[in-house]
Amino acid sequence: RAEATTRGVLNAAGSYLLSAKVGDEPLAGYPRILQIVPGATDPRRCVLFGEALQGVDCGRECSMTMHAADRFGNLRATGGDVVDLSILAPDGRTVVAASVTDHADGTYGATFKLDHAGAWGLQLIVNGRGGRTDVSEINAHFGPCKARDCVFTGFGMDGLEGVTTLSTSRIVISPAAYESAGRRMSGKESIGVRVLTPSGGISAVELNFTRGRYEGVHRWTQPGMHTVSVSLDQEAVVGSPFTVEALAALPEIRELESMSVADINGILQKLDPNASAQALATLPPGQAAEALAGHAPAAMARMMNGMYPSATASILASLPPHASAAAVSAMSEEKAREVLAAMAAEDVAALAGNMSAGDLRSKADVLARALLDMSDADAAAALAAALDAAGGGEKDVSGVAALLDKMPAAKAAEALAGASAEKKAKVLAAMSGDAAAAALELMSEEERLAALGEMNDAAIQKLTAGLTAAYEDDKNLPAAERARRRAAAAKRSAALAPSLAKMHPGKLAAALADADAKELAGTLHALLGEPATKEGEGWKFGIDLDFGFGKGSGKDKSAAAALLRALPKDKQRAAALELLNGCPPGTAGAILAG
Repeated sequence: RAEATTRGVLNAAGSYLLSAKVGDEPLAGYPRILQIVPGATDPRRCVLFGEALQGVDCGRECSMTMHAADRFGNLRATGGDVVDLSILAPDGRTVVAASVTDHADGTYGATFKLDHAGAWGLQLIVNGRGGRTDVSEINAHFGPCKARDCVFTGFGMDGLEGVTTLSTSRIVISPAAYESAGRRMSGKESIGVRVLTPSGGISAVELNFTRGRYEGVHRWTQPGMHTVSVSLDQEAVVGSPFTVEALAALPEIRELESMSVADINGILQKLDPNASAQALATLPPGQAAEALAGHAPAAMARMMNGMYPSATASILASLPPHASAAAVSAMSEEKAREVLAAMAAEDVAALAGNMSAGDLRSKADVLARALLDMSDADAAAALAAALDAAGGGEKDVSGVAALLDKMPAAKAAEALAGASAEKKAKVLAAMSGDAAAAALELMSEEERLAALGEMNDAAIQKLTAGLTAAYEDDKNLPAAERARRRAAAAKRSAALAPSLAKMHPGKLAAALADADAKELAGTLHALLGEPATKEGEGWKFGIDLDFGFGKGSGKDKSAAAALLRALPKDKQRAAALELLNGCPPGTAGAILAG
């Protein structure tokens, strides 16, 4: 049997007719069709085509297609390759990765968006291999500017620049990508800026083209509201139209002196803050107060902001008390502090008495500092005025409570001394627990009990909340903070305990109905050293409590034992367990033995 071997290389994929003969006779099975398929994809022979190769517009999504080919340039008809197409910015700082879609027929679609003009380099990587392709770059360019592509600055449109009559303002119109992408206008655009004046006239702003953008200057000749429109090819630029208020320039002092109060009142709002402060400072306090009449508190505060504190205080003293209080409430804390320090004591008292609860809360710290700089009598008068204004019934006392929180306990107790028990209870309930306890301690026993008797359950629970800090030791806190909390809680316990001990145990137990075991234990611990009330017989436990200390029986010796007996059964058990587990050793035994 004879054999013959034939070898060869076929570079082109496709169908070939293969024949084999011996002499003139074909071999059996021949001729036959030989199918040659493309080999593995070679990125150097892949073909790129599509609209993107003709150039792309910046900011617009564009696409191109890659047809995979083997090393001989044979186009593949199947997908499955891992294709990465990256486009490198002209400055070499930015790389955009195209989104690639496998069409499963040997072609791959790529979409991307370029934001800089210039020649972007292409890099194609297939199955981890890279190489130069027949296309090495894509040219990106900016199309003609449209109104939506432009921005403008200046002219007071941000509300911060502010304009006055006879002054000039500059406006700049440029592409939005002027700085970020270096986009420039051509100088052939049809740009227009028009100003509609308060009198109804229209003024066109002359524009100059420079450095790829347009700039213009306009002089404001009329006070009042102006409407400015900016357009490109008769289409409004984003943000246009907008309004600009031109404030009247400050008149000469001699002109102010000859004006009526009504005229000054009308012009003050047109002036910038510095000019309005200068205008008010030139007038007698009474006339300045009249000129401010009718303006909103924020406007009054703005116009007086640049004045000396003493001049501001004089004008405030000439205003109606409610207007003066509203103006101070609208001032910054720094300005309010300076003005209050310059005011007479009786004016501060009138101001405190006319502030709303919300204004008192916001200015409590500043007002308290002013009161502490006064004599005791003047401070007491101001606090009394604030308390009187808070009134009774359903009126909001949170403002005066916030003020008393900032005052020393002695001054707070003195201010509350003349109030009814009901009002004391309301104000103390709105104060912080520590401040309320400190004020209660300085009241007479009769006042304390009367106030506590008028307090609702929530107020009493608020007073007793946090007393566990007197013996707790939270290791998560710094030592200094732990010591501060212990001292504050111990001080509050000492202040509250005598008063709470005088309360009927049943009322106190009812007030603490919503307290958790920890809060109950803190209150019981505070009452441990206080004797039980002498009124009536002791309260018996409704259940047996035997935790190794014996069963309670007989009359109560301590207020803590009386309170524990008055609690509901579930609260008794929960509180007793907390006393055993959380309080200092011996606390539970001492209370149960009482």
